[in-house]
Amino acid sequence: MLSLKYGEQTLNMVNVYMPNDKTQQKEAIINLEKALKKETKIKEQELIILGDWNFVEDQIDRSPNMPMTERSTEKWRNSKHHST
Repeated sequence: MLSLKYGEQTLNMVNVYMPNDKTQQKEAIINLEKALKKETKIKEQELIILGDWNFVEDQIDRSPNMPMTERSTEKWRNSKHHST
């Protein structure tokens, strides 16, 4: 995690690289969520998560267009709306 002071705020950035395997992606998202919950000083509005997720949230973002698996997408949608 990289923390940068910006005025009165501290911006916290986490870079992730998700595996291609769908089961491993689900585990990685769960582990990321657990790790971030331990960082009690971080406010949700001061957290930026970026990187290579190896999945898309919406079908329109997929190129080439091919069927999506729902397991990783569903886990991501459930976790990203979770407030700490």
